[in-house]
Amino acid sequence: MQHNKAATLQEPRSEVLRDKLSIAGISRYYPFDNVGQIPDQWQSLGQILARLSPAENPTTYGVIYNGSDVSFDYLAGVELSKGTACPENLVRLDLAPQHYLVFSHPGHVANVRDTCDAIWSDWLPASDRSVIEAPWFEKYGESFNPMTGEGGLEIWIPVTPVSHDN
Repeated sequence: MQHNKAATLQEPRSEVLRDKLSIAGISRYYPFDNVGQIPDQWQSLGQILARLSPAENPTTYGVIYNGSDVSFDYLAGVELSKGTACPENLVRLDLAPQHYLVFSHPGHVANVRDTCDAIWSDWLPASDRSVIEAPWFEKYGESFNPMTGEGGLEIWIPVTPVSHDN
């Protein structure tokens, strides 16, 4: 798989998720050749977002889990407040406390695959970090505009801690 060389990565920051992060939303299974359907999943989430979060522009997450060499599950959702039950007909995924490398994707969301390819094909193999078998995720914050796809996002990759991490 070749990535766009324009996907120049900034040095990632190290973060520690100190508490469990619970995400609720819509989960779908994708063979790698069907990832073009993920925007439709986000549109479905947009239709129910108001009942999931009272915030006008909530932080949303795209969680990649149960991955293999040919497929993965993808959850588009929002963080559940502690003690909140998952709404009916949605999926809840709990992310355990973990060390992460956080990569910035400043461009349009349509190009996020180029950034992911650069992380997985170039940056991680050349680094001294080991990826842990755990979900990884995209985090879309307040600056992200779901209508235009602009505003950037973060990609959080679970890794083994090193001594200078928090």
